[in-house]
Amino acid sequence: MNSICEDIKDMLEDEEVLNLTFATNLFIMQSPAVPLDIVTIYDTSAGNPDMTLNGDTTIYNNSFQILIRNQEYDDAYALAQAIVDYLNGKANEIWNNTYYMLISLSSGPSQLAGSGGVSILQSGKRRGQVELSINFRVKRQKSS
Repeated sequence: MNSICEDIKDMLEDEEVLNLTFATNLFIMQSPAVPLDIVTIYDTSAGNPDMTLNGDTTIYNNSFQILIRNQEYDDAYALAQAIVDYLNGKANEIWNNTYYMLISLSSGPSQLAGSGGVSILQSGKRRGQVELSINFRVKRQKSS
């Protein structure tokens, strides 16, 4: 089974309306300094796995975060909302030999706080960028 980031990357690339391409404007676990307008997927802490009653199947309770960085707040928010619309409620799909029971939004889109109590939106205008966060929970298992 792949890391959650690998599968989510493939899902986001597959949705043409998002216009995301890995290593161009879509990244995993690391955000490059340039370009400014990017999406980065991060593995985040997850809940304990569940076992089915017969004990032979593990259901993984994963979570991930997506950070959207853009030069304009409206563009960042529009992309964040498009990602939410695409992923939230996605269910009963197989990606890379993994069965995705459900992907659900847990929070966001939210503006990230900057240092000194100044929001990224406020400080970002000086730097020419804003950052938004969206967080998801996932139930998945190895496909048979």
